[in-house]
Amino acid sequence: MPTCDGIAKIFEIHIKKRSQGVMPNGIDTKALARLCANGMYSGADIASIVKEAAEIAYLDPAGIRNIRQSDLETLIKKTVSSCKS
Repeated sequence: MPTCDGIAKIFEIHIKKRSQGVMPNGIDTKALARLCANGMYSGADIASIVKEAAEIAYLDPAGIRNIRQSDLETLIKKTVSSCKS
């Protein structure tokens, strides 16, 4: 399993990929990594979380269309790691 720093980097990679190569303001990947640290989240789990957050952003009725920290945090809390037995 990735370390806390590794998880933060994985979040950064996937968020940039879904945000036209730019990190949206207000995203704290280290805080997201801390939320994931004890859950044994894989890179695939993190990619799935970011993908779902991007879908939420795309459907935002206000038209903002940016991935938000709050959406990511909510999804992390809802997501069960694929590595848990």
